[in-house]
Amino acid sequence: MAGCARYEAQFQPPIGYLYTNIKAPLKVDAKDSIINIREGSAATQTFQWGIWGFSGGDATVKAAMNSALIKEAEYADYQYTNVLFGLFQTLTVYAYGKENKF
Repeated sequence: MAGCARYEAQFQPPIGYLYTNIKAPLKVDAKDSIINIREGSAATQTFQWGIWGFSGGDATVKAAMNSALIKEAEYADYQYTNVLFGLFQTLTVYAYGKENKF
Protein backbone atom coordinates (compact mmCIF):
# COMPACT_ATOMS: atom_id res chain seq x y z
CA MET A 1 0.00 0.00 0.00
CA ALA A 2 2.90 2.38 0.63
CA GLY A 3 3.73 2.32 -3.11
CA CYS A 4 0.46 4.15 -3.76
CA ALA A 5 1.30 7.00 -1.38
CA ARG A 6 2.00 10.33 -3.00
CA TYR A 7 4.90 12.53 -1.88
CA GLU A 8 4.25 16.27 -1.73
CA ALA A 9 7.26 18.56 -2.11
CA GLN A 10 7.64 21.90 -0.36
CA PHE A 11 7.01 23.67 -3.65
CA GLN A 12 4.93 22.93 -6.73
CA PRO A 13 6.08 24.66 -9.92
CA PRO A 14 3.35 25.77 -12.33
CA ILE A 15 3.16 23.38 -15.28
CA GLY A 16 2.55 24.34 -18.90
CA TYR A 17 1.52 21.38 -20.99
CA LEU A 18 3.63 22.02 -24.09
CA TYR A 19 6.67 23.66 -22.51
CA THR A 20 7.63 25.07 -19.12
CA ASN A 21 10.97 26.52 -18.02
CA ILE A 22 10.91 28.26 -14.62
CA LYS A 23 13.63 29.40 -12.25
CA ALA A 24 12.46 30.55 -8.82
CA PRO A 25 13.76 30.86 -5.24
CA LEU A 26 13.15 28.16 -2.66
CA LYS A 27 13.42 30.80 0.08
CA VAL A 28 11.02 33.68 -0.42
CA ASP A 29 12.52 36.08 2.13
CA ALA A 30 16.09 36.42 0.86
CA LYS A 31 16.54 39.97 2.16
CA ASP A 32 19.25 38.98 4.67
CA SER A 33 20.86 36.30 2.50
CA ILE A 34 24.30 36.89 1.10
CA ILE A 35 24.90 35.44 -2.34
CA ASN A 36 28.44 34.12 -2.38
CA ILE A 37 30.56 33.07 -5.31
CA ARG A 38 30.12 29.38 -4.54
CA GLU A 39 27.23 27.76 -6.44
CA GLY A 40 26.40 24.07 -6.45
CA SER A 41 23.70 22.22 -8.33
CA ALA A 42 21.97 18.85 -8.29
CA ALA A 43 19.36 17.53 -10.73
CA THR A 44 16.77 14.88 -11.45
CA GLN A 45 15.45 13.84 -14.84
CA THR A 46 12.18 12.11 -15.70
CA PHE A 47 11.09 10.49 -18.96
CA GLN A 48 7.44 9.43 -19.22
CA TRP A 49 5.84 7.45 -22.04
CA GLY A 50 2.30 6.25 -21.41
CA ILE A 51 2.31 4.28 -18.19
CA TRP A 52 6.08 3.82 -18.36
CA GLY A 53 8.14 6.35 -16.48
CA PHE A 54 11.81 6.54 -15.62
CA SER A 55 13.31 8.96 -13.11
CA GLY A 56 16.72 9.41 -11.59
CA GLY A 57 18.89 11.83 -9.74
CA ASP A 58 19.23 13.58 -6.41
CA ALA A 59 17.92 17.16 -6.42
CA THR A 60 18.33 17.89 -2.73
CA VAL A 61 19.92 21.03 -1.35
CA LYS A 62 22.48 18.79 0.40
CA ALA A 63 23.54 17.25 -2.93
CA ALA A 64 23.86 20.73 -4.46
CA MET A 65 25.99 21.82 -1.49
CA ASN A 66 28.24 18.78 -1.83
CA SER A 67 28.81 19.42 -5.54
CA ALA A 68 30.46 22.78 -4.75
CA LEU A 69 31.92 21.95 -1.33
CA ILE A 70 29.58 24.41 0.37
CA LYS A 71 29.68 24.31 4.16
CA GLU A 72 26.49 26.22 4.87
CA ALA A 73 23.78 27.04 2.34
CA GLU A 74 22.57 30.61 2.67
CA TYR A 75 20.23 30.58 -0.29
CA ALA A 76 18.72 28.01 -2.66
CA ASP A 77 16.64 28.16 -5.80
CA TYR A 78 15.42 25.74 -8.43
CA GLN A 79 14.88 25.44 -12.16
CA TYR A 80 12.12 23.25 -13.57
CA THR A 81 11.66 22.26 -17.21
CA ASN A 82 8.73 20.30 -18.63
CA VAL A 83 8.29 19.31 -22.30
CA LEU A 84 5.16 17.93 -23.98
CA PHE A 85 2.76 17.04 -21.16
CA GLY A 86 5.54 15.68 -18.94
CA LEU A 87 7.21 13.53 -21.60
CA PHE A 88 10.53 14.90 -20.36
CA GLN A 89 11.14 16.82 -17.14
CA THR A 90 14.17 18.11 -15.26
CA LEU A 91 14.41 19.66 -11.83
CA THR A 92 17.68 21.33 -10.82
CA VAL A 93 18.30 22.72 -7.33
CA TYR A 94 21.00 25.37 -6.86
CA ALA A 95 22.61 26.11 -3.48
CA TYR A 96 24.69 29.19 -2.69
CA GLY A 97 26.93 29.55 0.33
CA LYS A 98 30.34 29.63 1.92
CA GLU A 99 33.14 27.32 0.88
CA ASN A 100 33.84 24.33 3.10
CA LYS A 101 37.50 24.77 4.12
CA PHE A 102 39.09 21.64 5.49
